[in-house]
Amino acid sequence: MADGDVRLSGDVIDTSTPLYAKLLGGAWSQLAEPIRAFHAKTPTQARGRMRLVNGGGVPARALNWLLRLPAASESADVRLHVDRERDGERWCRTFNGARVTTWQRAGAANLLVERFGFFEIQFQLVSENGALRYRQTDASMRIGALRLRLPAAIAPAVEGCERPCGPACIDVQVSVSWPPAGLILAYDGAIHFENRAA
Repeated sequence: MADGDVRLSGDVIDTSTPLYAKLLGGAWSQLAEPIRAFHAKTPTQARGRMRLVNGGGVPARALNWLLRLPAASESADVRLHVDRERDGERWCRTFNGARVTTWQRAGAANLLVERFGFFEIQFQLVSENGALRYRQTDASMRIGALRLRLPAAIAPAVEGCERPCGPACIDVQVSVSWPPAGLILAYDGAIHFENRAA
């Protein structure tokens, strides 16, 4: 096997180029060094403290309960583990012990596709003054091979941004909303990471 390849379930997968570097192309080099270092290798572990805000309306509270999302906190203990998967990465986050796991992979037109449960969100990754911004372009429900695109009026809306705040530290901001209910969950704070060679 060549350097940068790994064997999973009998398949050889090229891992010489990080997922985010593939999607960003030339803009990869414009990211601040801590952000490139964070996304350069898997597995990666990080931890920190974040403020969590839950939506206040009845629909938002019901969705938080149904999706088992973490509860509001002024200073939640956050742990993140990113692992390589067959066609992308698995992101496992815990907020005060409440786990939120998503799967990320490369989609068409150099878009990042992130799946949570039955929902699939597509993002364009954008470098802005060294920061990394996630701009949502589409949302759908995915059940097996069936993919149903959701109109904006009922689609979850996700915004995210990563900014450097130290040589091995990133400031993260994420918000998730749903038009009929408004804000569902938002979190922000710094995580300190350690990359390990695969």
